[in-house]
Amino acid sequence: IVEEPEVHLHPKLAARLSNFFNKIYNDFGSKVIIETHSEHLLLKNQVTIKNNPQLADDTQILFMERVYQKNGAFTQIHTVRFKKDGQLSRRFPDDFFDLSYKHHVELNK
Repeated sequence: IVEEPEVHLHPKLAARLSNFFNKIYNDFGSKVIIETHSEHLLLKNQVTIKNNPQLADDTQILFMERVYQKNGAFTQIHTVRFKKDGQLSRRFPDDFFDLSYKHHVELNK
């Protein structure tokens, strides 16, 4: 179990962690549970799966979503799978991925 491995890392290095975790799985057959908020790590893993589709069946995301209702709030857990082309089986909330991309788009309008 690895908690937020991207903390204090440059985004490029955070993305490279995907290769490291996949190597652990491929070389030792060890499952790795990663708790992360890093879109860089996730996107790099998508590219890795696109280039190595056999990894898709062995990789999944458990996405925690806070749901608010009149009588309180709870956390709902969604299983998100990777398709062989690296795409995700369901959309993430719009605010999950880096806001800098949205800011660049807005700036260049």
